[in-house]
Amino acid sequence: MADEVTTTTAAEFSLAAALYEVIQDALYSVPVMRPLCTIVNMAGRMSKAVDLPKWPALTAAQLTEATAAANTSINPTEVTITVAEHGILADITKFLLRVSMPTLQDYARQMAKSVVDLLDTDLAALLAGFSVTVGTTTVDLTEDNILNATRLLVTADSHGPYCGVLHPIQVYDLRTSSGSALGFMQSASVSEASGTFAGPQGFIGDQYGVSWYQNTNVPTANCAADRAGAVFTKGQAIAGAILWDLEVETLYRPDLRSTQTIVTSAWGEIEYHNAHGISVITDA
Repeated sequence: MADEVTTTTAAEFSLAAALYEVIQDALYSVPVMRPLCTIVNMAGRMSKAVDLPKWPALTAAQLTEATAAANTSINPTEVTITVAEHGILADITKFLLRVSMPTLQDYARQMAKSVVDLLDTDLAALLAGFSVTVGTTTVDLTEDNILNATRLLVTADSHGPYCGVLHPIQVYDLRTSSGSALGFMQSASVSEASGTFAGPQGFIGDQYGVSWYQNTNVPTANCAADRAGAVFTKGQAIAGAILWDLEVETLYRPDLRSTQTIVTSAWGEIEYHNAHGISVITDA
């Protein structure tokens, strides 16, 4: 059979020699994006797409006594999120499970982490797409860039709460450019958000009315010369839709003496409102 099967070739997990009782986890980015976005639960809606309407900005005017007021056309707009299936599958043999430490649940947990990381990556990819940007390509992020981004959000009448997501290299550049005077962006603990595996290094502090996060899933820009983080209004700039959250399914295959294990989720993502975000594009 052509499919790759996880067998006793995973010798690092078997007890051919003495084995430390704790197996080191693989390295994934700390997901931070999901709690910062509008997330639509599509469970039970019998559709693979959802429309998110937006009010238009209206303009009032002075009226003249005894004169009919002009009609104002109110034309809302909408964005449409279409979901797609995402997942990972592995065939894990009975022999491997009998001679190694990890259980089937351990394999499923690691697989689930990869799916969570993909969702975070997909949401973070939208940080680069806001039409207004601060920063200069191949130039390090500075405090002035951050101040300019917050100014632009306020000027656009985006009222917050504001959050910022930066790549660790951008955080480093900001810390070193700011020196010790600011005294912010030091690692701080955050509550674990359901389904996100949020860790302590995701949230790094509050400054200038912005809650700051660092994330290695922040995308590159300009042929990978830069990283594209963003400052945006929480729940207004980026939206996602989830048809189903993490699901683990197994099927025993007698021909292979293996358990086919698949972890899936179905989601879509979109830029919700461009005016509520400022891309921060600086040197990678």
